[in-house]
Amino acid sequence: MDTDGNEVTGYKKFFPPDWDGEVGYLGIMYNNGNLAVLGIRDNRFVFGRLDLEGDIYEDFDYISDEVIYWPYSDEFRFINHNNGFVCIAWADDCDLWYQYTLDGFAVDEPHLEASSDGDGILLSWREEEDLVGSNWRLERDGEHLVNLSGDAIYRYLDRDAEPNVTHLYTLEATLPDGTVRTFGPVEAAWPGLDAGRFTLYTPYPCPAADRVILSYYLPEGTKNVELSLYDLSGRLLESSVSLPTAPGRHEISYDASNLPPGVYVARLSTSTASLSQRIVITR
Repeated sequence: MDTDGNEVTGYKKFFPPDWDGEVGYLGIMYNNGNLAVLGIRDNRFVFGRLDLEGDIYEDFDYISDEVIYWPYSDEFRFINHNNGFVCIAWADDCDLWYQYTLDGFAVDEPHLEASSDGDGILLSWREEEDLVGSNWRLERDGEHLVNLSGDAIYRYLDRDAEPNVTHLYTLEATLPDGTVRTFGPVEAAWPGLDAGRFTLYTPYPCPAADRVILSYYLPEGTKNVELSLYDLSGRLLESSVSLPTAPGRHEISYDASNLPPGVYVARLSTSTASLSQRIVITR
């Protein structure tokens, strides 16, 4: 059925004919364009997948060798089917858990996160294990944002997100073997630029290799503007007073090609206040 309760396809049998009437505790969950189906037969877990037309996408088979002894049926837990793996827990008082891996996928996640930043919505994720070497496609509300690759840690600042709207972000990874995996969605909203407050925005990109974009906002009456760069020991590496100082938002491109990889601190100071942001350099 669709979300309005209208029938889209007719009802079909999908278990093997010799299993009729022998599968209980049926559970179904949608994920990544398929329906994951879990049941119990002969006191063992069986699992298979259907396409959205109700036809077999992956044949049903046993996925647990251990026999499940009831009366633990009231403590049966549904599957968590997420990007190619199934995690099952049952019989809490016996501390019995089971994990099943589909299609050779590991259970690695990029830990996609989205959060409001002063200059937009900041997305971050990382490559681990079988995700290393992937090509990444980031989407906002179903629309393509950017393709990225070649890093271990990713941070992308969505400066074009509409203020005061909750956006949904989805991440697609194409692994080196051609396998495609989808993560998310995660949601975030931001209130828009604060045009009345002294602000130093998050440097972009982060991490950076050669150039870093530094953005800041100066309210009316700001004087003695200075931008300084420090290492983590507090040693001053560079200082500049040749900055745009008119009221409003400004953006400068900083050449970081001579900096060795590491973490640095950018500090924007005026006659009355100072703000800091970290800069990460990787190569």
